[in-house]
Amino acid sequence: KLLQKMAVYCIIVYLQQTMTGILNGLGKHGFSLFSTSTGYFIRMSFIWFMVPIKGVDGYIAGMLISSAVTAIINLIYIVKNIGIQIEFTEWFIKPLSIGLIINISGTALMSSHIIPLHYNWIIACGISCILALITALLTKTIKLTDSKNGKLCSI
Repeated sequence: KLLQKMAVYCIIVYLQQTMTGILNGLGKHGFSLFSTSTGYFIRMSFIWFMVPIKGVDGYIAGMLISSAVTAIINLIYIVKNIGIQIEFTEWFIKPLSIGLIINISGTALMSSHIIPLHYNWIIACGISCILALITALLTKTIKLTDSKNGKLCSI
């Protein structure tokens, strides 16, 4: 259960770090400091107020919310100042659908007794990854021509 809650955090922190890296690359260190400090303030507030009540779940919620707020602040700044167009389907819907397929299939395989092996998590991970790859190919997130050209994803 704990890993399932933390899995969502991995996606959000990836987006947060990417947006922070873009800001730092553009020389916007001051704004990067502001957004990161805002996120840390939120996280510290959750530690102070929620951890005594909810325990680890309070901390995980604080991590999720603080990282999401930081990523959103950075994304809004980048969109306004760079003029980049947000492709909602490409950036959010397709990765979210792949993530959901991994989560649902992995959870279903791990909780069922279809695979009676001691290492059923290896098989569950493998099947989930295969389903994610198929979904990525069907949604054209990854194209077969990209693998022939040596690219892992289309840009």
